[in-house]
Amino acid sequence: MIWKLLLEEYDYQIEYRAGQRNCNADSLSPYPVQCLNVNLEEITEERKQKIIAEMHNCPIGGHQGIRKTIERIKLYISWPSLEQYVIQYIRNCITCQLNKETRPNVKLPLTVTDTKNAPWDKIYLDIVGPLPLSENGMKYILTCQDNLSKYFIAIPLQTQTAEEVANAFVKNIILFYGIPTEVVTDQGSNFMSHVFKRVCKLFKIEKICTIAYHPESNGALERTHKTLANYLRCFCDKRLNNWDEWLPFACFTYNTTPHSVTRYTPYEVLFGRNANIPGRLQRQPQPLYNFDDVVLEIKHKMQNCQQIARERLIEFKEAQRHRVKSNEYDFKVNDLVLLRIENRQKLDPLWRGPYEIKDIKGSNAVIQEVGKRKHQEVHINRLKPYFSSISENAAV
Repeated sequence: MIWKLLLEEYDYQIEYRAGQRNCNADSLSPYPVQCLNVNLEEITEERKQKIIAEMHNCPIGGHQGIRKTIERIKLYISWPSLEQYVIQYIRNCITCQLNKETRPNVKLPLTVTDTKNAPWDKIYLDIVGPLPLSENGMKYILTCQDNLSKYFIAIPLQTQTAEEVANAFVKNIILFYGIPTEVVTDQGSNFMSHVFKRVCKLFKIEKICTIAYHPESNGALERTHKTLANYLRCFCDKRLNNWDEWLPFACFTYNTTPHSVTRYTPYEVLFGRNANIPGRLQRQPQPLYNFDDVVLEIKHKMQNCQQIARERLIEFKEAQRHRVKSNEYDFKVNDLVLLRIENRQKLDPLWRGPYEIKDIKGSNAVIQEVGKRKHQEVHINRLKPYFSSISENAAV
């Protein structure tokens, strides 16, 4: 009503003008701000780049995404193929590439890992902690899991030094269960130390390291860690200083429960019989045949359940590979990429680079930071393609 009274003082005529040519729209326009008073013929390529840069790079632009940047520019001005200009500009924006997530992320299909024919041919080791200091002075856990039987061992440690880890590995695993053929660990300093490597060499154990920042390489053991944590939360006291006393109970419970994939208990696959558990279900000893018959029966059961467990594990891994969605990217040697920073502070950049791909080894890539000599091998899921800016291309 107020606007109507004010406009009655003027003699004016209302004319229709197409939106694309309505560059000098006033405050009565549906948009809340005025558009630039320019003709489309005056917008050169250089000016287009400057307009997009101003609406994207400067503090009031805020490095927003493609859709929001396009909508914001259209509040003031528009030209044919504006969307393509903005998409190209933001795709090459170095600041956005280093500090923003890219959706969807690169994700290779799951790799079907090997499944051994016999227990203890291959075991996985890892360190859990630091945990709350227990009354016995323990702060870490050395965990071990068999590749076939899924038998689980947890050993409390005071520290995670290479010497203590190697000593616990020998005394609590090798001397109890025998020498494994292969040991898989992460790239922690305790497992990569000269001491641990000498122990493996002494017992003629093949040591295999997983790729850095890719816990899926040791996924079965990582999943068992969750089960262990759930058990300890249920039984530890409120001060959380007796968790090491519950570790043997947690391991016994896990090893005498049928595995979700093999449907055998890890105890049975490893030892050829079900464990006699304490409580109401405890069995009384029964006289069985002679010694030779007992040995043959246990041997037959072990061979049978180990074979079935292996077949079920392989079937599950194949089904899981097809079930999990992937988003592959065809990286090639000499491509420029950015590397995800895993160990960073809250406001640190998400990505580092650019790097140049020097070699591709299955699911891993050997990369070299541009301008430096050091090479490193990383999983391809940690990479994303790098797009150089116009200024970089001009410099080259």
